[in-house]
Amino acid sequence: MKVSIKADKIRFTILIPLSLCGFIIRHIPNKELTDELKVLIIEAIKCVKRSSREYKGMKIVEVETAD
Repeated sequence: MKVSIKADKIRFTILIPLSLCGFIIRHIPNKELTDELKVLIIEAIKCVKRSSREYKGMKIVEVETAD
């Protein structure tokens, strides 16, 4: 997954592996997310991983300033 931020003279791009997303979701405290919701989110990530193989390098999030 690619996160790209553009503002005036600043351009910032970071690559985030989807496997890291699953790790982070598993370690969110239960008071924030229920176990059922965690399982649902992880299943959605697995689905995205399978379907995104053919779109490698596609931008998921792009942020630009209004200036």
